[in-house]
Amino acid sequence: LEIGKEYDIVFTCSAFYTSVKINGKQVCYSRFEAVPVAGVSKQVWLSNAWYAAAKAEVSSLVYTPHTKEIVDDAGKPLMFDTDLLAGKDLSPQMSYLGEIDTLTQYKVSLELMIHGTQPGWTNIFHFTKGKNTKNGGRIPALWLYPGSTRLHFRAATTKDNNAGCDPMDNLVIGKKYKLEFLALKGPQAIFIVKIDGEQKCLHQPAGKLYPASKGVQVWAGDKWYPGANVTMSKLVYSAIPQLAHGVDLLASVKDPKLAKQGTFLGDIPTSKSYKLSFNFRPKGTTPSWGSIVHLTAGGDAAKNNGRVPGVWMYGNSLKMHVRVETSAGNEGCDPSEPLTLNKNHRIEVIVVADKNENAIAVNIDGKSACYY
Repeated sequence: LEIGKEYDIVFTCSAFYTSVKINGKQVCYSRFEAVPVAGVSKQVWLSNAWYAAAKAEVSSLVYTPHTKEIVDDAGKPLMFDTDLLAGKDLSPQMSYLGEIDTLTQYKVSLELMIHGTQPGWTNIFHFTKGKNTKNGGRIPALWLYPGSTRLHFRAATTKDNNAGCDPMDNLVIGKKYKLEFLALKGPQAIFIVKIDGEQKCLHQPAGKLYPASKGVQVWAGDKWYPGANVTMSKLVYSAIPQLAHGVDLLASVKDPKLAKQGTFLGDIPTSKSYKLSFNFRPKGTTPSWGSIVHLTAGGDAAKNNGRVPGVWMYGNSLKMHVRVETSAGNEGCDPSEPLTLNKNHRIEVIVVADKNENAIAVNIDGKSACYY
């Protein structure tokens, strides 16, 4: 503290932890290894008999029984699709931001600059129902690895409290990054991490996504780990977009012409019979399968509505591979003729399913290219 300056000190003690605030800012937090002692009556001293008196003036000394969680003092509702840091650049040091009602599937994004590494696990943000791990303790949370700039994303599922998705990249100290973490529904949960728009991690852990929850605490630097030596900004919790029929599904993509792995557009209700159409200009080939468009209930394989439909390019080829899941499995319709490099093609995939006919058709530039 500064000599000659007056401070407002608040020391709070609960059954599990203690907190110190100076001028309204939490500066210390510690969890107890045992339950604090309590009693009906205790002696109160202003400078006790065992130590020399501190050279300071004390005023407005108040003792109040405290029965609620420490965070209740600072609780405030947080909203989707808004900056949870209120436009500030923040170093995560046990800063309680407020409460938010979480969703089953969601996206969390932020900007991050790392200033240095630390010996142990260090926390950046943490959404929790009150615990570190169990019972919705990580929905989601982000750390840095000990002595490293590698990211450690964790998010609970119904079968794993500590599931997650960790990119292999070591981030550059002093460089600002845009991070995105997606949690998507499927037969298994789907986690995706993007760094500066590039997919860096895909993982499908055991179990389904943790269910939507009310009153989830949001911390920038949690109460169980030291804060990471970083600056974070633009922390946003978002709902997954709900897409509509008959409109351009690429309207929200900044540059849809440049396809990137893992570009998730949103959820859309599907039908047994439908038409999927798009413009497509091939710019080259890929060594293996190249994904163009994929509608799925959450998986890649042709089961559990995993391909309804999916469109690929063959490896080292300009031929298209169109797959539709049916009761028989991974059926489809692949045009025999390759597309033309750098030519803009109009593609239509038509699926008919009724009591009189089940068929898949592919039209290219208004002409039938495949029927099955």
